[in-house]
Amino acid sequence: MSLNAYVGECLRRCVDWVRLQQEFEHVSMPKDALVAFLDRIADSEIATLAHTLLAPRMTDFANLVHGTADARGLLMSMKLSAKYQYPAPVAFEVREDDKGTHIFLRHGISQKWSIFLAEGYMTYLKRLQLTGSYEATNKSLKITIPQTRLETT
Repeated sequence: MSLNAYVGECLRRCVDWVRLQQEFEHVSMPKDALVAFLDRIADSEIATLAHTLLAPRMTDFANLVHGTADARGLLMSMKLSAKYQYPAPVAFEVREDDKGTHIFLRHGISQKWSIFLAEGYMTYLKRLQLTGSYEATNKSLKITIPQTRLETT
């Protein structure tokens, strides 16, 4: 790839992400501020906030980037968010096997952030009549969607 092509691709990605941020009224904030806000929210409220705030946003985001809010749209939305939303190093990986799809996201923010994301994604999946489970840590999230292959749907 030539330097001009590389720079052009970088600029296109930045413009695409800025356009998406404007469309969805995203704001940036320092990690420590986000963690401080999350720490002040009761554990019992994190899931409720995810169901009412994140899941509808993910539906809109999937519709915009994929044209429909299906399982593939969720995966595309997650990939874009992982790529642009977090400071480096972020790891995002999807593995599929005979047991289903396994999504790994290392974000390094907090366990409450992992739970917020997971609960929002679980609500999205439930709307698609899919089930899933998650494992949340203070730096990462693993989502398992049994007997479903998102990358090949």
